[in-house]
Formats: sequence, structure tokens, C-alpha cells
Amino acid sequence: MAQQIKMSATAIELEFEEAAPDASHGGAPVVDRFGMPLTPNAARMMPVATLQAAMSKALAHLKRTTPAELLKGGAGSADGTSALDSIEVIWLLAKMKRAFGHSVLDLSNVPRSQWSTLGAVSALVHDAIAEMP
Repeated sequence: MAQQIKMSATAIELEFEEAAPDASHGGAPVVDRFGMPLTPNAARMMPVATLQAAMSKALAHLKRTTPAELLKGGAGSADGTSALDSIEVIWLLAKMKRAFGHSVLDLSNVPRSQWSTLGAVSALVHDAIAEMP
């Protein structure tokens, strides 16, 4: 039992491994190893396509697959991106929360049809960030 817990803790540490510091930003990293923003300014500067690519890489790592495999799942969706379960959306929003220290989007105010794909979630997050003070 103790060995299983130790292995789980190791997996968690690897999951949240961050990129090396960027000297041009005072030594603080601005994106993690998947390209997810770690600072509000980094998030605000990302075009929606870059944010979507970062979310795709992070989600692919979570699912132990590749971003290309995720895209195959979106063949039937309206925007051509992977369909997401609600728990996957919550996980992606939690990763965005690291940059801001608070939630960037309240899903209870958004119809499910507007956050059911990777493209829709990245667009919603991008718009929510743009509206933040």
C-alpha cells in the first residue's frame, strides 16, 4: 500500500513539472512544459490557437496519448476538435487557475454545448481572459 501511494505521489510530481525559468521575465517561467501559461500576462498574450495547442498538449499528456490522437476524436464535432468530458474541462480550467490564482471561467453560467469541445473551451477561456481587468 505504501509503495502505491509513493508511486502516485511521483506521478503527480511529474504531472506538474514546470519549464525552466525564462531570464527575460525576471527568472520566472511564463509557460509550463506544455505551453500552458503560468502568469496572467502570458495568458493574455496568447492567441486562441496557441492556447488551444497548449491545452491539447496538456490533455494528451493526461490521457497518455498524443495531440494528434486527440484531434482524431474531433472528426465529428462542429469545430473539428476533440470532444471533452466535463471532468477534462474542469482539469483544464484548474491548470489555467494557476496563472491567475482564481477561476477564469464559471461553467455554471455557460451552456454545456458551448464547452463540449477543446476548441470551444479554448475560445471561452481566451474570451474570459480578455474580459478580466
